[in-house]
Amino acid sequence: MHRHLIIFCAFLVISNCSIFAQDSLQSSVDNLLHKLQEVHVQPRTIDQQFTADLNKLFIDYLDPTARVFTKEDVVSFELQVKDLSNVTDLKSLAYYQSVKKRFNERLTAFETTVSSYLKQAVPLQSKEVIAASTWNERSTDANQLTTWKKVLQYEVIKQMMRELSESQRTIPTDSIVQYEQKARKHVVENYEDILEYYREKGTIEMLYLNAISLSFDPHTNYFSSDMKNGFEEELTTERELFGLSIELNENGKAIISRVFPGGPAWLTDQIHVGQEVISIQFIKEGFYEMNEGKTSIKAVEKAFHDNQSKELEITVVAKDGSPQKVFLRKEKVYSDNDVIKNALIQADQNIGYISLPDFYVNWTDTSSLGCANDVAKCILKLKKDSIKGLILDLRGNGGGSLKEAVDLVGIFIDYGPVLGIKGKDQSVFVMKDFNRGSIYNGPLMVMIDSRSASASEIVAGALQDYNKALIFGDTSFGKASSQRIYSLDPKISSLTESFFTENPAFGYANITNGLLYRVTGKWNQQVGVVPDVQWKFSRDTDISERENTQVAALSAQPIDKKMVFTPQAALPLEQINTAYNQRCENDKLLQQWKRILQEEEQLIKEIEQVFLDLQKELELRGKWLDYQDRKKIFVEGLQPAYQIALNSFDVDLHKANPVLEMYFEEFKKRLNQDVELIEAVSIMKDLINNK
Repeated sequence: MHRHLIIFCAFLVISNCSIFAQDSLQSSVDNLLHKLQEVHVQPRTIDQQFTADLNKLFIDYLDPTARVFTKEDVVSFELQVKDLSNVTDLKSLAYYQSVKKRFNERLTAFETTVSSYLKQAVPLQSKEVIAASTWNERSTDANQLTTWKKVLQYEVIKQMMRELSESQRTIPTDSIVQYEQKARKHVVENYEDILEYYREKGTIEMLYLNAISLSFDPHTNYFSSDMKNGFEEELTTERELFGLSIELNENGKAIISRVFPGGPAWLTDQIHVGQEVISIQFIKEGFYEMNEGKTSIKAVEKAFHDNQSKELEITVVAKDGSPQKVFLRKEKVYSDNDVIKNALIQADQNIGYISLPDFYVNWTDTSSLGCANDVAKCILKLKKDSIKGLILDLRGNGGGSLKEAVDLVGIFIDYGPVLGIKGKDQSVFVMKDFNRGSIYNGPLMVMIDSRSASASEIVAGALQDYNKALIFGDTSFGKASSQRIYSLDPKISSLTESFFTENPAFGYANITNGLLYRVTGKWNQQVGVVPDVQWKFSRDTDISERENTQVAALSAQPIDKKMVFTPQAALPLEQINTAYNQRCENDKLLQQWKRILQEEEQLIKEIEQVFLDLQKELELRGKWLDYQDRKKIFVEGLQPAYQIALNSFDVDLHKANPVLEMYFEEFKKRLNQDVELIEAVSIMKDLINNK
């Protein structure tokens, strides 16, 4: 149930922010705009439309839930921003300083409201019902204080319910006072953290620089040095980790909240979830005693992020109550959520299944190959089990390395163009698969959804154009652009980057420098890849987040260059869609799934209303949990007409590695409970039989 309404939230994790003085920020704006105008594929003129976009983005960053600024504030900002007609006006920072001043004033007023209003118990009963649309509207100067009090009242009620376990449907009458007190304390601490975030030196400046970047297009971002490293780390499957997480329990004590399977802490077999943490000693870099509650937790979080130490000694409370010291060394560990997985679907005929969460590449080890090579390995393993069809699952895959996407397409086509990249100079560079032959030539399906973006769309679009794969699922996100990270150090340019070492203090920009076209000349931008077979039973909650809804989204431009390619014979889409539509009408499982989703849709509409009444909110929570229980019973009771198994090559490997075995069992469970995959297997059978 996603109803956690927070007045402020951070879009970016910002650490080690530079301290921006007035002249420093002016210089940063100048460097950023210069680089954007120099390399962006569609550089924008600094005009009223640009500054209107900048204003909207900056306000959204500072006030994403429309609780801080009033309607009058926004009108004032809109009038000011109309005067920003050129780069010189932007560099003057008059608009920025005005917004920042008002923001800090509103923060101070809100802090006072939190402090005074939450000193005493909040009302837990009310007949007032607020529609979701009204609740999310920005308030006026006159009613802002009233709105804030209602938000705080609602947050306390929601926090009281978060304290309940899923098996609890109500709060005992004699415990309501204690629950309310605890919830109120938690809400106060939550807002203290949020206010502290916005008041850290450099935070608002960083948000402003990123708003300028995003005004060029939704995928152009400003990065600090730490953020750049984090961005690149997200595109690799290996990270150096100690393999544990720490948080405060309800009594304010630091405890182990997670032990990462296969990580250093897990392998010691001495650190377990729920253990109290006494102290942490980073070898040669710092000692932290966990006796200061929240303050010490925050210090340790920062230490984990900032310290370069690869060794630590953690002291935990052992089972017998005695202190136990455990030495840990950082090791490279892959995150199972980011790693390619494969399985053998044993139906009437064997079908291979490969799940690719993102287009990762190893940035730190250039001798290591990326995801395309891993997919090729999976296919070779699956082919040993005589698969008659292959499903490549790109659902939820937001993209990554462009080269990996091209290499992946090359696995399935003989040779030829994969996409065209149109640069700022309007020339089109064609990326091709130059390798003759393909690894897999049998029936192929690619699964996509509204979160499949960028590199996923390149793969799905190319394989669709070559008639190599049937595309099944929801229309994809609609991002058809490529980005590159550039240093904002003014002495670094395309001519000088080989001669100078960049200064990371200037920051970086991830800038859109190319437009990506399909081999047919079509552009997926704002349109997405349209499936050959459209999944009819999803509740597409992400539709408002697609590319065509984003501020400053690039619009389609024609391409003149003709890419010569040889598609295979057309797939039997008419026959396959006919059989699919008949199943949608008659299949009991699909009809039951449809009713479950309709029930969810209706319940969400009811839940999205705001009730400032504890009992009513508890009643809605109970309805939601009851529904989730019914949905869980349904998916856990599914009995697909196939078995999920390891490919025969990996059987011995998994037997020797309990971590891999544990991950595969979880993976297998997920596949058996995936209604869309069950239907995908039926469609694949039709494709095999109609080939």
